[in-house]
Amino acid sequence: MNVRIALGWIAALLVLSPPRSHALEIPAEMRQRLLGEMEGKTKEPLMEGEAPDNSIDPDTYIVGGGDGFRISIVGLPSKEYFPVVDPNGNLYDSDLGFIALGRIPLSKALKIIQDRVRASLKRNYDVYVALKKAKRVNVTVTGLVNVAGSYQLPGTHRVLDAIRAANNGNLPVISKSDYRRVTVRNRDSVKTYDLVRFFSKQDLSQNPYLYPGDNVNLDPIDAKVYVSGEVLEPVVGWVAVVPGESLADLLSILNLKQSSDSNAILVQKADSPSHRSLKRVSIKEASGFILHPNDLITVGSREDFPRPDTVQVTGEVKRPGTYPVLSAQSSLRDIIALAGGSTEQADVERTVIIRHRRSEKLLPQNEESDRLMSYGAKGSLAGGLRSVRPEMTASINDLQTLADYTLVRSGELDSQAALQDGDEIFVPRQDPFVYVSGNVVSPGAYPYVKGQEMDDYVKKAGGYTDKADTKNQFMLASYHGLSQIRDSGKPLQGDIIVVPASIEYKQFLNVVLPIIQLVPAVLSILVTLVVLGKK
Repeated sequence: MNVRIALGWIAALLVLSPPRSHALEIPAEMRQRLLGEMEGKTKEPLMEGEAPDNSIDPDTYIVGGGDGFRISIVGLPSKEYFPVVDPNGNLYDSDLGFIALGRIPLSKALKIIQDRVRASLKRNYDVYVALKKAKRVNVTVTGLVNVAGSYQLPGTHRVLDAIRAANNGNLPVISKSDYRRVTVRNRDSVKTYDLVRFFSKQDLSQNPYLYPGDNVNLDPIDAKVYVSGEVLEPVVGWVAVVPGESLADLLSILNLKQSSDSNAILVQKADSPSHRSLKRVSIKEASGFILHPNDLITVGSREDFPRPDTVQVTGEVKRPGTYPVLSAQSSLRDIIALAGGSTEQADVERTVIIRHRRSEKLLPQNEESDRLMSYGAKGSLAGGLRSVRPEMTASINDLQTLADYTLVRSGELDSQAALQDGDEIFVPRQDPFVYVSGNVVSPGAYPYVKGQEMDDYVKKAGGYTDKADTKNQFMLASYHGLSQIRDSGKPLQGDIIVVPASIEYKQFLNVVLPIIQLVPAVLSILVTLVVLGKK
């Protein structure tokens, strides 16, 4: 009875079940054996945002632990693999097996992976291999950086990026840092790179990709020469030199201007500061001319190179920019007309000409002035500062700070007068106030009234205080970062009236007040000593 019931159920199922395909279904394991296909497991792809930059150079990028690949078999859409390189430089997948890569360029690694996968297929499928995710590297930066230490950076970054990261996002000053000999240590290897060549010639071989475990070191400059003349930035000024380096080697990392004359290179030896020791070296002789620390190299200019005179127009004009000057022809009025004229907000009466070349003649107290003084430039103003009286030095410092001698007001110059090369014409914006500062009752801004005197504005500010030096008040006018002092005349829009403190008040602050403040302290000490003596 039970057998009959079972047979009935089987017959019913055969009637109700849908017709089946007559195609032969081969189990996955059997199909792999028969067809030689690799039945890989589809894995979750890496995040798109982790994909490396397409600017990676496959011939110089070195594969390391953490680099992730994407392997696709063209014609088998379900066959994709996403293996990641382990710290030992090996690639492993349960289906692909073990692929030893080691420390090799990306281009070579892609070829090895492609050949291994293609060899494991019985059919001739195309295999696509790409770097899907770039590794992150732990590197150490030491030397002339603000924050030496260990950093984790993307593997697509280079040595210069590591130096920048360890220096608060900025590069150390090229005139103080030995970019010519940046060392990178990794395990037993030590390599030296010339980042100056990368700066000037974009030679990427001198700025390689970072690799896990790199120790990047940037030393201060030990031996250097001074480069000037017809040379473009950034390799100008003090530049590190390698021991035994020739002038030709140095010239190979410089970018010379079109106006330069390679046969007019002047070299002054550091051990002979006299101008008689200047040597003129041609480009043919440069390979045999060995440089020494503190040599001065000047690249001369071509005598026949045209040099047009130009001026810059800034401020309240319709077309700010640089404009040509025809010698002894272009005037202030002509140039402003070329710039489209002044705007509605311009204060034309306060237009000034800033003569930058005048300020360049007075060297600041920095490395440049020290260099000139060390080479006997005692005739210059900066070179003689150390031999003059302190009050004169203070006056010269004020002159350098204000640079008021570089300003020429348009009212003091005929509108038809010729301009000079390098001049800057600055047209300020209207400022309807005059500012009163210093020893007045209510310092601040007061509406400008044409024709009023300094005393009128001081009265608006409540008058002088008891500390004021009424005889030495002056006006200060600011133009584009520079200032000009005037002790006479009527204030103009935007001027600042400065009322200094009297000498008596300064003496009180600097001499009398400190003594008064010192008396209680001295009395306290005496009382303490008396008490201790009695005990």
